[in-house]
Amino acid sequence: MFQQFIYIVSTLETYGEPVNNAIIVGILVLFIIGGFALINGTAYRSTANQIENGKGALYNGTGEMPPIIEGKQEVYLRATKYGVYNPSNLRVKKDIPVRIHYSADWEAGCGRAVLFPEFKKQAYAPAEGEVLIEFTPLNEGVFPFHCSMKMFNGTIEVVE
Repeated sequence: MFQQFIYIVSTLETYGEPVNNAIIVGILVLFIIGGFALINGTAYRSTANQIENGKGALYNGTGEMPPIIEGKQEVYLRATKYGVYNPSNLRVKKDIPVRIHYSADWEAGCGRAVLFPEFKKQAYAPAEGEVLIEFTPLNEGVFPFHCSMKMFNGTIEVVE
């Protein structure tokens, strides 16, 4: 099919002269971009800044504090197929236990693993569902977290 397309385009004439190669390249680029968008499902990140936690509340990493349920700060973190954690910046309170519900898109690759070096915690997201990561932040500050290859990165800010 691709060869037929090239043959048709190469035989077109504009004002009696063969079509310029730049036009052919332009058309091919449009087809490639369109095909990428179809294969990917979308050209945009539809959930770039929000994760629904299943209880109707939303914690989107915009500086708000996560809800405290049964004495623990409940945070939902997901590794996306786009190479980012969602949300990538978390904010929690000092001296209150944190429970992170960690999951990953199937296509997340190395992002399926997450390491919190400051808190000596790490986890690997299962194929379906989530894994729980629990710790109590004892020091204030901004601490990095990342995947096993340090390609996915985020921070967790601990405040008073």
